Amino acid sequence: MAQLPPALQTIVSNLKNDLTLSNQCEKIENTLILPLMLRNADTKRIAAHEGYVGALALYKVIEAMAGMGIEGFQAAYDVLKKRFEGQGVKPAPQGPAG
Repeated sequence: MAQLPPALQTIVSNLKNDLTLSNQCEKIENTLILPLMLRNADTKRIAAHEGYVGALALYKVIEAMAGMGIEGFQAAYDVLKKRFEGQGVKPAPQGPAG
């Protein structure tokens, strides 16, 4: 088998190094980084959900107090109502009556 000129040997050697490094980076990404990112995303989703559930519970208490006419709750309810409007399950669109 013919020997490659030194310049081409250097290119082939660099290509092997690049491929090795690329494979090592992929292994790190798949075994360390990706699982960490997935766990982080799960934790973030759970924290956001729990925060929303707590905020919604507080909103419902303020809504009830404002509904009973307890002083100081109406202003808070008016502000929060704008934030919570449109949240939750939306009713299904009604088809034509027939």
